[in-house]
Amino acid sequence: MAQDGRGRLHMSENEQIVADMIWSQVEKPSGTLFTIAHNVFDDKYRVNCFVRKWAGMENDLPGQAIGFSAMVAYSRDTHTLRILSQTGDVDCKGVLKDAVAKEGTHTFTAREEENHGANFSLKK
Repeated sequence: MAQDGRGRLHMSENEQIVADMIWSQVEKPSGTLFTIAHNVFDDKYRVNCFVRKWAGMENDLPGQAIGFSAMVAYSRDTHTLRILSQTGDVDCKGVLKDAVAKEGTHTFTAREEENHGANFSLKK
């Protein structure tokens, strides 16, 4: 994903294909604004779907939030998309950890810090 001078995000051709293909396998959330796919590594992509969110005392302030998120594998050779984990899955960290571990010399560590959430590390 690249960013031009005005702050707009542009997806590569494969990222755009993945962003479009995800909706053939899952139902698009209501109020969808846009979908972005990020190439994480090799054939693995993170797909985020942003939806309209209303806030404020009278729900009159428009905003956006991630309404759906998934980690997917996209094969350019066969033009197929496989969902590895998605919003609501319990072990999203485990899917990414396994995928990275199978890529050779990389290691992945995650530790829960008491008041700061999760801390991730990816090393060669």
